[in-house]
Amino acid sequence: MTKPRAHAKLKTLPDQLQADLSEFARNHTLVQTVEWLQASGISASKSTVSEFLRWYRERQRFERSQKLLRAEIIDAIAEDRRPNEDALARLGTTVFGVSAIENLDPRAWCSTQQLALRRDELNLKARRAQTMPTDKTGAPKEITRDRQPTSPNTAGI
Repeated sequence: MTKPRAHAKLKTLPDQLQADLSEFARNHTLVQTVEWLQASGISASKSTVSEFLRWYRERQRFERSQKLLRAEIIDAIAEDRRPNEDALARLGTTVFGVSAIENLDPRAWCSTQQLALRRDELNLKARRAQTMPTDKTGAPKEITRDRQPTSPNTAGI
């Protein structure tokens, strides 16, 4: 996430005060939250508080996802299962899927599932291409199946 601008009053508050503000706003209206800030000597509009809360909650979700991803990678390395590209892609799908569920975001969930499906389809095509018979030039051979001629006596059986 990007660093907040220096003139962004609420985003540049100390971390503990930001956490307190978010917690207070959880159980109070925007108007009550603005009044609470004013009692603390901080002047802010409802729209400023609303924008801050959106930013703060997004930042919290991002940090949780980042911690989860780091923990998974550390566990994989500790268990001596060095993550390869496929394992990292699946881990990313898991992290973003959890985030989509946590945020109740069906569009993000759908996107993660579509990407995972597409990745699996491409992996399957790659495996098939590796096992496909080739001719002398290395080009894929046409696969033909021997068909038994149908005799008039066995037609329709």
